[in-house]
Amino acid sequence: MLSLASICDKVERQAAAEASPRLVITERGTSRKSMLTSLIQSRDHKYDTAMPALGSPGIGSSPEMVLRQCGQHLNEFEQREILPYSQIYYLGLESDKIQPSTTLGTCNFGYDDERGDYNVVNHDQLAYRYEVLGTLGKGSFGQVLKCSDHKYKVLRAIKMIRNKRRFHQQALTEVKILEHLRDKAKEESSSTNIVTIYESFYFRSHLCITFSLHDISLYELIKRNNFQGINLVVIKSFASQLLQTLRYLRKLNVIHCDLKPENILLQHPAMSKIKVIDFGSSCFSHEKGRCFSQHEILLKGHRYGNSHVQRMIKVYVKYRNFLKITVEFHAQLIAV
Repeated sequence: MLSLASICDKVERQAAAEASPRLVITERGTSRKSMLTSLIQSRDHKYDTAMPALGSPGIGSSPEMVLRQCGQHLNEFEQREILPYSQIYYLGLESDKIQPSTTLGTCNFGYDDERGDYNVVNHDQLAYRYEVLGTLGKGSFGQVLKCSDHKYKVLRAIKMIRNKRRFHQQALTEVKILEHLRDKAKEESSSTNIVTIYESFYFRSHLCITFSLHDISLYELIKRNNFQGINLVVIKSFASQLLQTLRYLRKLNVIHCDLKPENILLQHPAMSKIKVIDFGSSCFSHEKGRCFSQHEILLKGHRYGNSHVQRMIKVYVKYRNFLKITVEFHAQLIAV
C-alpha cells in the first residue's frame, strides 16, 4: 500500500496535467463559510495516550503539507476540518465522497440520514486515519464499521454512535465502563474475555469507539449451522468463559444488561475463545433505573456458586437452539 506522502506526490503530478481536477474548490457564500468554520472549531478530537509509539509503517503528514500537495482535491469542508489534526494518515481521495451542503432540511451538512446515522461511504476516511472497508452491523445505537487503521496498519471495528443526544450520553457511559474494565484487566491473572477498547474520538458530531476486530457472533454461528446445536464440549468452553467474565464484572460492580449470543463473538473462526461485546446498555451495580436481562437479575448481588450456576442454566433454556444442555452436562458445568 502506498504511503500518504507517495499518494500526495502522485496527486500533485496528476493535478498539474489536468485542466480541471475531480474535486474543484469554488467560491462559497460568507454565511456558509462561517457555519463550516464554527462547526470544525467546535469539534473535539481525543486519542488514547496509552497507544504504542508510532513506528515507520504509518508515518503521517502534517495538515499543512497535505493542503499544499492535495488541497485542490479536498472540498471546502475538509480543508477546514483537517486543520485540528496533528497528523494525517489517510484521505480517501478515490472514494465517492459526500459533498457537504447547508441546504435547508439536510442533516449534519448531508453527512447524516434522518435517523442520525452517519452516511457511510466505503473507502472514505474517518478522522483522516481510518479507511472504511464495510459495515459489520447496525442497531438502535448506530452502526459498527470495519476499518483499516493507516496509523498502526491493523484492522479495527469502529462503533459509530447515532448523532442523537440520548444515544450519545449512554455511549459516554459505555466508554467509561470499557476503559475501566480494560485498565483493571491488567491486574487479572487470566483473560476476562471482554472486547478491548482502544480509543474514542469525535468525527463529524459522532462519537466513535474503536475495538479489536473479531469473528462472527455465537448467534451467527448457530444460524450457519442451521440451528442444529453445537458440540457439548464447545458449549462447556463457552459457558466456562462466560462465567469467568461474569465473575470479573461482578468484582468491578458492572452489569452488562444485554448478555446474549448476538453479543458474544468468536475471537477466531478456528477457536472456541470468545469475547463479550456491546456494553451500550451496561451500568454499575449501584445505578438505578436500568433494565437487566433475566440471568443478571438472578445473579445480581450473589456469588456465582453452584446454586446460582444452576439458576443461570435454567434461564438459558430459552436459547434451546443454542444451548443443547442435558442433565448430565449440568453436573459437568458445576464442576468447572
